[in-house]
Amino acid sequence: MKIAILGGTGRVGEGLATRWATRHNIYIGSRDVEKAKNAACGYSCRLTDQGFECQIDGTSNKEAVEKADVAVLSVPFEAALDLIECLRPVLKNQILISLVVPMKKENGSFEYTPPEEGCAALRIQHLLPGVKVVSAYHNLSYRKLCNPDKYG
Repeated sequence: MKIAILGGTGRVGEGLATRWATRHNIYIGSRDVEKAKNAACGYSCRLTDQGFECQIDGTSNKEAVEKADVAVLSVPFEAALDLIECLRPVLKNQILISLVVPMKKENGSFEYTPPEEGCAALRIQHLLPGVKVVSAYHNLSYRKLCNPDKYG
């Protein structure tokens, strides 16, 4: 399967890429293509050093979505809404897995601030009516994800 991880240069994106790349083709999407390429290279090298074969490529968010069967949205809520607007023309037949939780850090603690629709996934579905949106992976440990040998 071909999986685009939008925001794949972040910690959770790294964990998912590391976990899935041993079985699937991964496209690390980012606003900064160089950052995506560097991240993909780093993830690939680490997995190869651990004895795993993998296929991870870094590219723009748009190109990652165009190449993928499934797209994973792994960015903060505010960034997700802007990114969806940019990607709306290319998000067609893919399944979109949203890791997005509308939380804001204020005064040293996190506050849940749900959108009018009730949750991030419903807001995203409202913006992308023809796309299948799945809400998942909200409480993953990226450290465990990054260690496929130990937590296989």
